[in-house]
Amino acid sequence: MKKALFSGLLLSLLTLSTNASIIYSVDDGIADNSMGITSGGTMEWANQFNAISGGEMITSVEVAFGQIEDGTAVTVSLYDDVNNDGTPDDLSLLTSIAGVVSNQNTNIFNMFDIMDTNVSESFFVSVTITHEANYYPAAFDQSSFNGQSWVSAPSAGIGWDKIDNFGLAGNFLIRANAEAVSEPAMLSMLSLGILGLMAHRRGKKRLFKKIL
Repeated sequence: MKKALFSGLLLSLLTLSTNASIIYSVDDGIADNSMGITSGGTMEWANQFNAISGGEMITSVEVAFGQIEDGTAVTVSLYDDVNNDGTPDDLSLLTSIAGVVSNQNTNIFNMFDIMDTNVSESFFVSVTITHEANYYPAAFDQSSFNGQSWVSAPSAGIGWDKIDNFGLAGNFLIRANAEAVSEPAMLSMLSLGILGLMAHRRGKKRLFKKIL
């Protein structure tokens, strides 16, 4: 009976672990402007983030698009910043996923369910698209400028540069989601010395073996 009670208590304690969402974001959720290649072509825009302890597992990416036709093909990518200097000069691709534009020009974020991937220190999340002339798919807010938004246009011979160097200071509406798992409540209870539980068996006492 006592063994059963202990097992029930232990199960209850272990299930107190909870998942908390971490959202990496530099935007305010409202697109004040959008940018693209005037003559059309392939562009990639990205945000740089610094990993938070406990939130290193990126599970999805969210993007709000500017002026571009719904259904246009896109590729969403997650990169490691190899030397962790906050610039995209030495990016290493971790994972990517193909998708399409939805909810253009609405401030609605569209989720791209990338493969769960660990990041460390500095990392980048980007969107790549090929569009026709007079479309501006990269939505950004201009309420502040954090210096973490970058853009490149390979088809136009333009390498990575910060958005403000094109006279458009702001933050791209690209976010990364991570799941942080809190430590089981049992750990804190153990540290307080509360679980000094003893089991009786055949008239003898023995300490339960720690499972952590």
